[in-house]
Amino acid sequence: MKGYKDDPKTELKQIKNLAEDGYSLYHLSMGMHTSTHIDTPRHMLEEGSMVDELDLSQLIGPAVLIDAREDEIVFDTHKDAKRIEQGHMVLVYGGDSTTIIDASFARLLIRKNVKVLGIDFASPDDPPFAVHKLLFAKNILLLEHLSNLQTLVDCKSIELVIAPIKIHADGAIARVYANIQKAKE
Repeated sequence: MKGYKDDPKTELKQIKNLAEDGYSLYHLSMGMHTSTHIDTPRHMLEEGSMVDELDLSQLIGPAVLIDAREDEIVFDTHKDAKRIEQGHMVLVYGGDSTTIIDASFARLLIRKNVKVLGIDFASPDDPPFAVHKLLFAKNILLLEHLSNLQTLVDCKSIELVIAPIKIHADGAIARVYANIQKAKE
């Protein structure tokens, strides 16, 4: 499972088994920002929601895909940016590129009052994490290390459901589901 470069190593260990204990039990140890996960404002700000305090309406809704496979930096002038509507969730598909998000794109997301920025890479920006802080200050959540965004290219509509583990923390691993309608070919 992918994680940020300094995250703890993920370990899964069976600690009980059927033959000896009559049941099976596993222990999972990992950082909360490993694999697909959600970041709340408290990840980098003193104020703001923790995962267990999130309103579920912020985790469900329409989404738009920004295809950034050809871009090293995503600016507010990106060709797909005009598709972002008020209240959307925005997914940036970087593929294998080393994509980062420019502050101009973050400010566009703020103007559009989006709920979530989702990316298929580790972080939208580098230290000192100005994009994180811009978004978090406006209660825009981050969804990092998404997978399978290639299946959303050319979709007519995307409805996203984010299901994080409900814990009192600044971030949590999450399952993310997309109900899609493909564009007619």
